[in-house]
Amino acid sequence: MKRLSFAALLLLFIACRDPRVPHDTQMWRIEGEWKDEGNSVRSARAAIISFRSSGEYIEVHTGVIERPNGAVYIMSRGGRTSAVGQWKQGWSKVEVEKKKVLGVPCGHITYKVQGNTVTDSSGTYSPVTNLIAVEFETFVNAAKQQGTSCGEP
Repeated sequence: MKRLSFAALLLLFIACRDPRVPHDTQMWRIEGEWKDEGNSVRSARAAIISFRSSGEYIEVHTGVIERPNGAVYIMSRGGRTSAVGQWKQGWSKVEVEKKKVLGVPCGHITYKVQGNTVTDSSGTYSPVTNLIAVEFETFVNAAKQQGTSCGEP
C-alpha cells in the first residue's frame, strides 16, 4: 500500500510540474500566407521570438525565404522590425515586457507554454531548426541601440 501511495504521489508531482518555456532557441510563426516564388522557393513574413536563459526576450519581424531543401533564410529585402525585453515564467504562462522597440509597439505580452510551443493572441510559435539567420543579432542590436525605450518619458 505504501508503494502504491508513493507511486501515485510521484506521478502527481511529475504531472504538476510547470512546463518549461523553450529557451535559447528561435521560435517562429508565419504572418499571413506563403507566396510561391518559383523553382520550389517560397517566401513569407515571419515573426521570430527567442526566450534567452538570461531572461532577455527577443522579437523580430522579417521576410523569410524557404528553399527546396527546407532551409529558411532571412530575406535581404523588405522591412524588419524588432524588440527586446525581459521575460519571466509563472506556471504555464510567460510574461514579457518589451523594453526597447524598433518599428513595433511597446507593451506586455502573455504567452502560454504548450509542450515545445508558445501561443499568444496572434498565434502559435514553434521551434525553427532550419533557420539560417546570420543577420538576426544585427536586428537585435539595432533595437537595443536605435530603438525607442518603452515606459520612459
